[in-house]
Amino acid sequence: MTAILIFIGFLVALVAFAVVRAKASGVSGLLLEDWKPDEGETIVFEDRAVRLLLTPHMGEGSDLRPGAFIVVTNKRMLAGQRPLFGRGSMVGFMIYVGRAPGTDADGVTGGLFQRGYKTLVVEPVVERVVDGKKPYVELTPSPSAASSFNLKAFRIYTGRAREFPALPGPA
Repeated sequence: MTAILIFIGFLVALVAFAVVRAKASGVSGLLLEDWKPDEGETIVFEDRAVRLLLTPHMGEGSDLRPGAFIVVTNKRMLAGQRPLFGRGSMVGFMIYVGRAPGTDADGVTGGLFQRGYKTLVVEPVVERVVDGKKPYVELTPSPSAASSFNLKAFRIYTGRAREFPALPGPA
């Protein structure tokens, strides 16, 4: 019983540390509902009923996220999910083609601890797999971006895979 209480105490301390660190550094999550497109940026595709699968270079992809969304604009893509106990939809990834503005994608964390979401850079090719029970779109992370060093593929399961637009041009 003592071991269980120590374990629970450790978990509570870990969460408290994370909350205090986030508050001290000013990091907060970005809600899709609070996000506004930049000047001249328009939404070209949106699907709020997708599943995301991030496949690492080593091993099987096991990060299937239900309740996720994807928003594609003429400049970038936003992907994320609705938290279990939260309001709104949290942006987890800001995805650019070719290169990302700024230096967020140059770090392994992709700016996660500065922005609250990870910045990824993908190749301009979209693989659409529409023949099957679970149609999907697969994006290939850029091998030159440090933020995707361990990511082999970014897969978006959507019933609208045929409609998924061509990726926006390099930033």
